[in-house]
Amino acid sequence: MERTFDKIFFYFPLCLLTMSKDKQENLNNIISYCIIKKALNYKYDVWDISEFGFDEDTIKDELYDYDFDEPLHNKILKAADFFSIKLGGITRNIKNHDKVRKYINNFSFRNGKDSYAAIGKELVFDCRDKGFSFEHFKILCAINSIIGKKKKFVRITYERIKYAMHGYRSKSVYENENPQIKLLTDKQLKNRIEFLNSKKFFSKFTYARRQIYYSTRINSDEELKEAVKRSKIYWTKKKLQLEDSSGTNEIKKELLKIKQESEVLSIEQKTLLHSLNESKKIKLLRFSKVANN
Repeated sequence: MERTFDKIFFYFPLCLLTMSKDKQENLNNIISYCIIKKALNYKYDVWDISEFGFDEDTIKDELYDYDFDEPLHNKILKAADFFSIKLGGITRNIKNHDKVRKYINNFSFRNGKDSYAAIGKELVFDCRDKGFSFEHFKILCAINSIIGKKKKFVRITYERIKYAMHGYRSKSVYENENPQIKLLTDKQLKNRIEFLNSKKFFSKFTYARRQIYYSTRINSDEELKEAVKRSKIYWTKKKLQLEDSSGTNEIKKELLKIKQESEVLSIEQKTLLHSLNESKKIKLLRFSKVANN
């Protein structure tokens, strides 16, 4: 399966991959969470549902538990229309979301704020309904969550992907949860990453045989290589400038120290000269007194 360029994404906490050992249940949890979260984010109540393609017969056939007088139900219809999803029951999705929300809160309480993955809606359904590998799906979730929303590319280790693909954003979270699961070997993970890279799910570039960079925003490995190259050159120049600035500052400090020492020496010389002058004055006065006598 080649990479699909989705315009609509599901955005969810990485820990949802840990919620169940069952693939279907995990993916349904992700779908319910994203639909209800989208609905809850609508600021205003929705009363006209005709624009979403729901007529009386559709509601009877597909949404037996729909309540027109319940504002949240109408918002859920709007969210389902946004995602182009058939709900298959409103209360089921609400209950699923409530269960998921509680799980997320408890997980975050134990481990702190979680990382989020943004995965194309079509890929989620391809994994649930069309045979796309759940293991590959989890690796994509891991890489995506580590890159995040703002960065164009990120250096990622195999170790970090191994933990993240199971829903644990770091080794410390994995150890805290202690799930007793078997992790992939480096070779196994490398083979799966190479496969996903060949299908254009992300671009990848290896620098100096050990630093691997990933990007879901840069379209080709060659473009990523150029981006990493520009970044390396920029930060190398920046470092040299800082080192040059540091060297300049060291010289200035030494010069200032010499100047201050010179000023102290000058003060000491003036003080000594003043003391000598005072001594001469005293001797002259004594001599004058003796002469007068």
